Amino acid sequence: MKDKLIVVESDHGYKYRIQWYLVEEDDIGATLGEEPISKSPSKSEDWENWKANTIAASRHPEKVLEGFYWNSRSDATAILREINLAFKVKEDKPFPEWAQQALKAGWKPPKGWKG
Repeated sequence: MKDKLIVVESDHGYKYRIQWYLVEEDDIGATLGEEPISKSPSKSEDWENWKANTIAASRHPEKVLEGFYWNSRSDATAILREINLAFKVKEDKPFPEWAQQALKAGWKPPKGWKG
């Protein structure tokens, strides 16, 4: 099975983070925003982490030493939907503004959709 990103509630329910869930270890891994973002790597597992961090950072989250956080679960979930879609289409370019807004509003793109 493959590791995946999940939204995690922290700080008594008023902050939400996106963290890696390590399936084989049944444990929580790194939080998005913990590490500085570098240029796009060549290995696919590194690309996913880079892409997730790049998308999250571009949506202007709050930032503390432990990583990015959002004040609402719906905001964090919208970012996670966009990240998961980017994993499916495997593109390095950002999504158009209309697609970002639609994803935030809960839009689910049709199968095979490319940004």
